[in-house]
Amino acid sequence: MYRIIPLSNFRTIFGEKLEDTEMFKFIRKYNSEFVDISDDKLRTTEFFKYLINERKSVSYEYGYDFGVFNLPWGNFRLDHPNSPNKNIQNSRFCGPSSESFALTEIRNVIKLFLSMKNDGWRKRYLPLTGVRMVCDGNISQFVVLGGNHRSIIGYFLGYRFAFTRSHPLCYRKISCKDILKWHYVANNQIPKEVALRIFKSFFK
Repeated sequence: MYRIIPLSNFRTIFGEKLEDTEMFKFIRKYNSEFVDISDDKLRTTEFFKYLINERKSVSYEYGYDFGVFNLPWGNFRLDHPNSPNKNIQNSRFCGPSSESFALTEIRNVIKLFLSMKNDGWRKRYLPLTGVRMVCDGNISQFVVLGGNHRSIIGYFLGYRFAFTRSHPLCYRKISCKDILKWHYVANNQIPKEVALRIFKSFFK
């Protein structure tokens, strides 16, 4: 089942709004140069630095380090809630990455931006996959897991809504009502109160 969700309700796995990501800031600053921007220029950007440097999870900011893809509920996958299945070195959305990988990734972002700018948000770009985070009744955010680049670029280009669906290997939603069942809470590795603060940081 598809849901139409405002892009303003999208969050990254780091709890960021789309407009607060380094990718969005990079596009805003350099998009007029995309056709002929050099690798040397790309190496000077904050986006490049972001991709080659290590990124910590939201939990780390609260004094708990479960790994970059893990949060108090585990991660977003159904099969391995407490252990990521992807290599951080090959993540297309955060570092640490090699310089060559980072440059390739930025070039891919530029290519996608120019395509979406010239041709619009085509059907082949839809839907975006992710997990709904629900708290305090019907208030929810959508953590995008498949389509970070498309959602950020689309939002910059003025799109305000996107078709979304859940991923077959991931939870449909994470609810604060289930906090006592969350992996690291249930295993007494993080206090419930801190876990809830981390969860609610996605709603700022």
